[in-house]
Amino acid sequence: MEATAEKLAYRRISEIIKEASGISLGESKIDLIKSRLLKRMLHHSCENIDSYLSILEGNKANQEIPHLISAITTNYTNFFREEHHFKILREQILAPIARSGNPLNIWSAGCSSGQEPISIAIECLNTLPDSATRIKITASDIDTDILNRAKLGTFHESETGNLNANLLKKHFSSTPPHYTVNHNISRMIEYRQKNLLLDFRDLPEFEVIFCRNVLIYFTPEDQVNIWQKLINKTALGGWLFVGHSERIPDTLRGKITPQGHTSYQRTQ
Repeated sequence: MEATAEKLAYRRISEIIKEASGISLGESKIDLIKSRLLKRMLHHSCENIDSYLSILEGNKANQEIPHLISAITTNYTNFFREEHHFKILREQILAPIARSGNPLNIWSAGCSSGQEPISIAIECLNTLPDSATRIKITASDIDTDILNRAKLGTFHESETGNLNANLLKKHFSSTPPHYTVNHNISRMIEYRQKNLLLDFRDLPEFEVIFCRNVLIYFTPEDQVNIWQKLINKTALGGWLFVGHSERIPDTLRGKITPQGHTSYQRTQ
């Protein structure tokens, strides 16, 4: 295939990704797309990108596009990633909840394979041992394949590096070389497929929202739209945690106030 035709094929695939998920991948990301699609092309025995594009535009598109989105989205995550957010959760959110007895809704938006919501649940139970019935964690992702893996709650030992021996013993069962999260943790989490560009009316208000390293894949215009919706879903006095490379635009800070690095609190 000529270079120009190949470029056009990748451009069309970028458009399909944007239409299906809202994720924006310009021409500077063509190398990323190439590397991420190799497994899908091998799966279908495609000799070139044009052959794979014909699948995406053919009668099997509805079956293949979710796998395309799964291949493209970055699923790197870790337990207790960005620990300063969990320190705020522990000291400034859970401690007052312990005194008040109020329920707590938490949203892990872009939960990937489940390490983030599981970390949240562990923090909640360690801080408030009797909190399981009062705390509900909603965990969402656009990638249905990764959500299915998250629901299993099983991780290779190489994925548990941020968990010390006490946490593994207390909250996981072991079948070497894998660990599976215990039921008292998994029952606190509801996993659901969610495209952040779509309506949020099916969601309640949350006292805590984790949306970290997710919006970097959207256009600036779509980022503003999603930030606004996330702020509106943050309860008064609630917290919104974002990724290390993300910042909420100043134009949207009328209702929300920075509280340290990548942490915001709804103030009005």
